[in-house]
Amino acid sequence: MSFYKPAKGKLNYQQLVRYCNVDEQRDPVVFFNVVNLIHSTRQTCQSTSQTLLTIGIGYLSARSGFLNDKTQKGLQKLTINVLTPALLFANVGAQIDLQKLIALWAVPAFYVGYLCIGFIIAVIAGKICKFDWTAIKFVAAGVIFQNTTSLPIALIQSIASTRAITLLMKEDDTPGAATARGISFILIASLLSNLFRYSVGTWLFNDSDAKQANESDTEDSDLLDTTPLLSSTPRRRKITGMAVSGWHRAREIFNPPLLAAIVALVVGITPPLKHLFFSQDGVFYSSLTATIRQLGQACIPMVMITLGAELYTLPRDTSPSTKEMVTAIIILKMLVMPILGGAAVLSLRQWVTDDPMLLFVLILLAASPTAINLMTISQMTRRYESETATVLFYSYLVAAFTLTIAVSTILLIFEYKL
Repeated sequence: MSFYKPAKGKLNYQQLVRYCNVDEQRDPVVFFNVVNLIHSTRQTCQSTSQTLLTIGIGYLSARSGFLNDKTQKGLQKLTINVLTPALLFANVGAQIDLQKLIALWAVPAFYVGYLCIGFIIAVIAGKICKFDWTAIKFVAAGVIFQNTTSLPIALIQSIASTRAITLLMKEDDTPGAATARGISFILIASLLSNLFRYSVGTWLFNDSDAKQANESDTEDSDLLDTTPLLSSTPRRRKITGMAVSGWHRAREIFNPPLLAAIVALVVGITPPLKHLFFSQDGVFYSSLTATIRQLGQACIPMVMITLGAELYTLPRDTSPSTKEMVTAIIILKMLVMPILGGAAVLSLRQWVTDDPMLLFVLILLAASPTAINLMTISQMTRRYESETATVLFYSYLVAAFTLTIAVSTILLIFEYKL
């Protein structure tokens, strides 16, 4: 490998970028080339800083009195019932189709694998730290749901602007085709993430299991003590209670974001419906679809602003158990999961694919920080709001460093075919 020897004097970023654009005969720019390391670090920090700055605006708005408790609750309801469903329908419906789902089987397979691995290590960590079951479920939610849109896409686009993209290309490939392929992989993962997040994630945040168990025990005890034998009234009462409980649980699971994701999936894999909504000559494209897309674009900024506001207004829980939960999530998500996910992908790559971009995306998904939309679930269930806000804030601080290391390591492995 040839290394760049700068001229005497001050070496600045522009000189490194000029070197990055040398003719095609030079060796690819990889880990040991300073320009890619600087570029990767710069782009990762810029991507995470956008999140942190928007959160900061929400924090300052609450501190200045612009976002009081009542306003925050209104924005939360707007986000949950309107903006998030709009975002899911616009993104998932436009990008997904049946052929992609079949061809990219590795993305769903590894995504489900990450869910299982994350849940297992969360349970193990919870048992070691002696968390109760509801706390273990919260830790699991923070570990298994990752950012599958903004950060991964930003990193792929930043790599595409450097010579490092050659390491993620197949034979007879182009930088544009490799980048488009990588974004498609991420969008498939995003679809799965949204489906699981607003179904499994809702269950993980709820403590309804314990409540129902307690209610059932109390009810059975009351019936034994106060009702005569052979009476049919208690049985009818119990059946009615079970039906009401089942209805409430169904409403919790089939919430507006999940229903929007399911509708988007149906539209995406049904060509006539997809043409109506997402083709430029479709009946609804310029009216309904355009409106939904505009609403969806406001979702992530709104979530981050309310997240920042809640960092200011929510009571600070400084109990040892809360600190342990937050610390456990950050360590498991930002350290353990990247190592386990990367090891799994690299050990199985010969049976999975020969596409380096797909391998890169699979590892990147394991290394991404906790999903910002986890705050939406916290707001829906009114559970662990302060803890979720704290987890997200520190996760994106740490991600600036861990993602840089992860990306650089992956490129090094691909360069030397390790």
